[in-house]
Amino acid sequence: MNDMIVLSWKKGLFRCVYQLFANGNKIGQLKEKRWSQSAIGVSGGKNILFRVKNSFVQSTDIIDIESGLTIGRIKYNCWWPKAKVEMEGKTYSWSFTNIWTTKWKIADEENNEVKFSGHSVKGQVYSPITDSKILLTGLFIANYYWQLHITYLACVFALFFIPWL
Repeated sequence: MNDMIVLSWKKGLFRCVYQLFANGNKIGQLKEKRWSQSAIGVSGGKNILFRVKNSFVQSTDIIDIESGLTIGRIKYNCWWPKAKVEMEGKTYSWSFTNIWTTKWKIADEENNEVKFSGHSVKGQVYSPITDSKILLTGLFIANYYWQLHITYLACVFALFFIPWL
């Protein structure tokens, strides 16, 4: 059985960078690129690009920056906040585990689960999986859905409240 690793992250309220920590030491980051629907993840000596594709079926390519090769893809569920990740020959499932979207997990085919808890400003990761690409992917997907929720709320606000002002 693998040892459990515990990491934490933090992000300033209006910042675009999640900083990842192990025992108080910075070990990586996930940096959103403003207005481009992409992010760069750095951890464990790996630099990966998450690039959201704007198509009828929302998906994100995961690209190894050094080689330029696509190493994986995230496919989002348009009806419920769930996703499938295919990366380097493995399949992972991602989902929120509570209604408040403060807990989520990403699990491989053998049911090894990376558990996350927190929100868009700070949180923790509990994982038997040491692959930093999976840890960054789990955080990226949560951030994707959080941004989607904010966009929906802004649209609802605009539709229902602005005409009355």
